[in-house]
Formats: sequence, structure tokens, C-alpha cells
Amino acid sequence: MDIKDLLLEGLNSAPKYIDVSCRYDEQGSKYDEECENLEEYYYYRAEKHLVRTTVTDVVSNLDMPLKIFELGCGNTKKTQIFLDEILRHESSIEYSPNDVSEDFLEKTCENLFAIYGSRLKVDTMVGDLMKVLPKIRNYRGRKLLLWLGGLQCFPLNVQSKILSSIASTLQGHDVCLMSTDVTQSRETIEKAYMDFDEFKPFSKLYKNGVHVINRELKSNIDLSKFELEGRYVENKDVSSASYIQVWLRSLAQQSYVLETVGKTVTFGKGEKLLLHNGNGMSHKYTFEQLEHLFASVKLQIVKKWDNEHSVLMLVKRITS
Repeated sequence: MDIKDLLLEGLNSAPKYIDVSCRYDEQGSKYDEECENLEEYYYYRAEKHLVRTTVTDVVSNLDMPLKIFELGCGNTKKTQIFLDEILRHESSIEYSPNDVSEDFLEKTCENLFAIYGSRLKVDTMVGDLMKVLPKIRNYRGRKLLLWLGGLQCFPLNVQSKILSSIASTLQGHDVCLMSTDVTQSRETIEKAYMDFDEFKPFSKLYKNGVHVINRELKSNIDLSKFELEGRYVENKDVSSASYIQVWLRSLAQQSYVLETVGKTVTFGKGEKLLLHNGNGMSHKYTFEQLEHLFASVKLQIVKKWDNEHSVLMLVKRITS
């Protein structure tokens, strides 16, 4: 879906929302990098440490050679740990990174070329996951789908759809290597994600979707007339997960013209503009919840590595 259509769909819904993916333009991706450097943001450090300490074992479980397709590649700092290890044994790697921001993806690839040169054969995929997965499915060689920290960002109902599409993309000996958050401490989670100081990177990242609306739909939504709020929802049911909800609460009755589409959006006093679609974002799982989720879409965890906050899983399609 075009970003303008995605934004408009959210603003026409009840409750109104901004899809999480919409905040990751070039500026949003920079805010995301700033979040990684926060002392209280545990997940990035835990995930990166897990990748570093397990990379040799992980790569030894891959059937080489293969082509790597990465979903939501970001700045590829964690990915480079895998690339470095693979290039210890292989002369070159075919690598196809995906991101929703074409500008950010172009700069990421420039950095990769500066590091690896011709040893990394890169072809990019711009767009959301459901758009690029059918293209990956058409590749007939052996492949690895790499998806680091992405699953947790989507609503529960969307997670199942994406995982089903991943399952249909995996053929034969293909595998998917993914990571996600398994943190169970409420205090740790709230400290990391729910400091809504307007000068903090997470607040800037959360609000960036409004800046995208103003740019893409030619509007002038005034963030000073909204208050950023949120809560952590804990859920131990095996068919669910825990998650975070974040929203902007309208401080007054207000309306804004969306010039690009010739429509007006109105917010009542106290109305919430959710900064995600569906139940929430940044999901936190138990291992039982992950196994249940994967089994429901015919995926199987064949090996996993974990620490206090992060789990790295090698997943394959169940064929029988």
C-alpha cells in the first residue's frame, strides 16, 4: 500500500492510528539509531550481544552457499556480524536488504560497499514486508531470510499473516533466522519505552509519524496540542503476548485539512491517536507463546539461542 493510502486508512479508522512503519522515514530511522544508544534501552544491546556470542554456532547451522534476504534491515550493524563470520569461509555473499525508506536504504548500501566492496553482491528491496515477500518467493536458489527484531513491532493479527507469508516463501532447505524480545520485567520495559520527555529519542520517534502525515498529506497537525501517553499490557496467555500501547491524546477539539486528498481530519478533546495499528507494538513473548504462534502458521523452531532479553531462532517450514 502506498504510504499516503496507509496514512489515510489509519486516519479514517476508529480509533484513528498511524501505522508503525510510517514513522521510519529517513529522519525516523535516525531517531531509531539514537534510541539504540540509550542506557535504559536494553533490547538492542541484549540482541547485539546475543548475536556476537552465538554467531559462530549460528553460521555453522547454515547450509552454504546461500543468498541472504533481510527484512527491515535498518543500519545493518547486527547483520554485519553475520556477514563477517560468513566471509571468513566464503569468498562472497549475495545479499538483498529491505527497508521502507529508499533514501535510508541507499545510504546503508553505500556504507556496506565501503566495508565489503565486491565481496558483498547487493540488490535492494524497497517497501513493506508483504510487498517484498512474494518477490523473495520467486528466487529459486537456497536462501536465508534474516529478520532481526521485526516480529515484535506488528499487531498480533498481522504477525500471523507475515509469518504465514514467510512460511510460504521457505522452500526445501531454506530457513529464517529471526530474533525478538522475551523480557518479562515490567520495570525494565516501562523504563525503556515509556519515558515521554519530548527531548528523548523515543518521544521523537513515536511522534515522527505525525511529521510524515504533515509532509505526505500536506497538513499542519500541531503536536503541541497533543499529549504523548502509553501503557504496558502484560499477557501470559499462550495464544497472545505482552505489548506496549502508545498514543497521542488530543488536548482540544481540533481539525486539520489534508490538502493532498482534499479531506479534513477532526480530533475530539481527549480522543486518542494510536501510534500503532491493532492491539499494540513492541511485543514481549514467553517461549510457549512463540512456539504456539509459529506452529499456528506451520513454522518450527529448529534451534534457538537466548539470554535474559532476547532470543535468536532458526526457523523452518513444516512440510508434513
